[in-house]
Amino acid sequence: MQVVGESHYQPALALVADGRVTGSNLKEAIPAEALLVPEPHNPYDRRAVRVDLLTSFGRAVTVGYLARPDAARYQPVLLALQHRGEIGSCPARIMGGGDRYYGVHLHLAAPASLLGPETDVDAEPPRVLPAERTVVVTREEAHQDVLLPYQPKVPGDIVPVRLELGFCEISKGTYRGEQAVEVRLDGRRCGELTYAMTGRYARWVKQWAMDGPVLCEGYVRHEGQRGLQVELRLPEVS
Repeated sequence: MQVVGESHYQPALALVADGRVTGSNLKEAIPAEALLVPEPHNPYDRRAVRVDLLTSFGRAVTVGYLARPDAARYQPVLLALQHRGEIGSCPARIMGGGDRYYGVHLHLAAPASLLGPETDVDAEPPRVLPAERTVVVTREEAHQDVLLPYQPKVPGDIVPVRLELGFCEISKGTYRGEQAVEVRLDGRRCGELTYAMTGRYARWVKQWAMDGPVLCEGYVRHEGQRGLQVELRLPEVS
């Protein structure tokens, strides 16, 4: 399956391809892993499905979107996966480079084969915040037991997760006793936003919470001696 809009994401594709150039034969293409992220809040197309590729150092970068007819078929399934805390993924191949644009091909199964029979695709999915920027989490060192089930199997890889935001009290340091935005995984605390980021997002989290649980995309990665770390994908806010 072809990805569309790659011309707008050539630097990201060059990063994943590590600058390599391929011929026109798919057998010569550069292998990659794709994450398929539904975007029901996309202002241009509420059926949009974003395609991210993983770099060699485990970062996810956006490289395009599914074509509209394909997105309309796959988004309900991907939302159902998201509802049970999973993110759709598939093998991908990158072709081009040099004096040609990079392009992406996905090796993607039919929508019906991505879910088990017990999943209700028509069920109303929970609201997940738009993933517009990366936000760093802190204090994960105190919650390694919560993160351990999501430890990447391959060093340098990342594991996509769905996280919930709430509030907690800062337990130590300069800002002890003040409020922080808490990050939860499977209902258990796994970290918090920094004091500066709490100042930026606290009022928004309170506003979003009026409509139900505040859910967002995120990733777990292993950072050597620092152990398992979390990063969030949150909306841009002013």
